Parts: sequence; structure tokens; C-alpha cells
Amino acid sequence: ELLLKTRRAQYLDLQTQELKGRLHDAEECRRRRIGLIQGAKARLLDLARSVATDLAGHDREEIERVLDERVRRILEEWARGDGSEMRSAECGVRNEKSEENGAAEGAAQAGDGAGG
Repeated sequence: ELLLKTRRAQYLDLQTQELKGRLHDAEECRRRRIGLIQGAKARLLDLARSVATDLAGHDREEIERVLDERVRRILEEWARGDGSEMRSAECGVRNEKSEENGAAEGAAQAGDGAGG
């Protein structure tokens, strides 16, 4: 009976947090996280094409400096969650199983070229 009361209290606490906007739908968080990963992936894959003309004729040190700067900018924007209404770090988890599956699926999609 004590376990039942504890579980009920936990359930009510989760409902209260959700109503207050502290928890977010795990599926929505997964979609946003995948979108961020795919966006960063697309920008990194496009980097060579986008800087090739700009860097033609420059010495190796200048090319290295510009590439380093642009890669860091992309990674910093990704880490901040730029371009997304809600950063993945702000997403609460309602369904741990769904969240674990989403992380694995996002990593798989980011690695196989899907959507990016």
C-alpha cells in the first residue's frame, strides 16, 4: 500500500509538472534533436563547397584558419540549439523508452545521410 501511494504521488507530480510546462513530449524532443543533428550535418557536409571559391589561392595557414573558424561556428550554433525553438537539453522525459529509442534513431539517421 505504501508503494501504491508513492507511485500515485509520483504520477501526480509528473502531471503537475506537465501542466506547468516543465515536461515536454519525448517524441517532440526527439524530432527536434534529430533536426538539430541533421542541420549541423548538412552544414558540415556543405562546408567544402561553400569555402572552396573563397579560399582559392590562399596559403595553407589561411585555409586552415578559415576552416577551423567555420567548423567551430557550426558546432557552437549546434551546441546552443540555434534554429530550434527548444533545445534538447530543455526537454523533460515522459517516456524513457521513447527517449532512448529516439537517441539511437537520431544517431543512426545522422550517420547514414538520411534527411541531410
